[in-house]
Amino acid sequence: MRLDAVTTEAARPGVSGLASVDRYDLYQSFPRDWYNTSPSLWLNSITHYAYEPGDTKGSKMPR
Repeated sequence: MRLDAVTTEAARPGVSGLASVDRYDLYQSFPRDWYNTSPSLWLNSITHYAYEPGDTKGSKMPR
């Protein structure tokens, strides 16, 4: 099992409970091994999404 996303939540005015604030999607791979050892998990990229109050889909943030 590996971590593929991280979502942060916080209490927001007008919302009961916790609401999403940010989400980070992690894209990973096992690249071809150059040294005949066990393949390592590499982090290829991270995509950041931000949530406005009441938003459930999030907006992709620029790099």
